[in-house]
Amino acid sequence: MIVHITQSVVDVWNKFKQYRANSTEACGILIGHYDMDCTRIWINNVTVPMKADIRKKTYFFLKDNGHQKILNSIFKSSGNKLLLLGTWHTHPEKSPTPSMYGEVNDVAEWKKIIASNKAIPDFCFAIVGTQENSIYIRYQNKFERLNRIVKV
Repeated sequence: MIVHITQSVVDVWNKFKQYRANSTEACGILIGHYDMDCTRIWINNVTVPMKADIRKKTYFFLKDNGHQKILNSIFKSSGNKLLLLGTWHTHPEKSPTPSMYGEVNDVAEWKKIIASNKAIPDFCFAIVGTQENSIYIRYQNKFERLNRIVKV
C-alpha cells in the first residue's frame, strides 16, 4: 500500500507538532480517496482540532461535530469521491508509535473506529511526530506502519 499526502496536509500537521513540554495532542480526520484496486491511498484534506474536541498531553477525543460537517461538504463537492480515510493525531516523540498504555490506547481506539465503519475498505491512521510522521493500516488484524509515503 502506498500513501500519497498533499503538501497542504503536511503543512497543517507541521503547525500542530508537539515541540513544547506543555503541548496537547492535536487531532482531526483524514479525507481522501483510494485507487480502484485499493493499492494506493491519497490523503487530500484533514480537519484540525475544534472547540468541542478534548485535547490533553497524552490523549485526544474527537468530539466536535464540525469534523463531520466538513467531511460531508467535501464529499458532496467532490462528487462523492473524497471520503473519510481515518484519523490523525500528534505525539511528542521523534518517530511516533501507537500508544499502548495510558488514558487512551491508540490501537484499541482504531479498532473501535473500524468496527463502526465497515464500509471503508482500509482505514489509515496517522501519528504526527516531532521529526517524522507515521501512518498505520490494519493488515491481518494487526496495525502495520506503512513505509511508502509520497508527498505530492
